[in-house]
Amino acid sequence: MCLIIYNSKYRVFSAPVWTPNDAPNDWTAAKLFVANADFHMHQFRTHALFCHITQEPLCVATSKMLPECHPVFKLLRPHFHGELSVLLQLLFVFKFLGVRFDFHQ
Repeated sequence: MCLIIYNSKYRVFSAPVWTPNDAPNDWTAAKLFVANADFHMHQFRTHALFCHITQEPLCVATSKMLPECHPVFKLLRPHFHGELSVLLQLLFVFKFLGVRFDFHQ
């Protein structure tokens, strides 16, 4: 159970703090914002990075280097169906938002 929600990227003492003792709507709104931020961090950082962006080289190499009659190509083709179009849309969104990838975090 969450006991406190601290709303600041940096440690600033004047940042708002919510607890379960606050008004019910304020506490619910704070939990909603935290859940929303957690979801977006997971989708854009974890899921997009590890599931889509890391599959691009394997998808391109498989389609360029293996003939269509190769068993590995036949095995991987259904898994890569639509992957490059999803990746292209993802990179357009990242470019629009100004997101840069920093792999040293």
